[in-house]
Amino acid sequence: TEYLDLYGGHAVISVGHSHPHYVNRIQEQLHNIAFYSNAVENPLQQQLADEIGLQSCLHEYQLFLCSSGAEA
Repeated sequence: TEYLDLYGGHAVISVGHSHPHYVNRIQEQLHNIAFYSNAVENPLQQQLADEIGLQSCLHEYQLFLCSSGAEA
């Protein structure tokens, strides 16, 4: 049996099933942080925010990272 998966919905990446590159990257990430919430400090999220601030060339800025438009 062969399946053609064309679904690319929420929390899905359309690269096939168990693609070795993405499996390895996900495993690497699990060693750093497996779950995040905006309710607790997240060093990876802070690094991203700092880099966005540097790239923006703004001295004062506010940033709120969220996972959906509903949160914004």
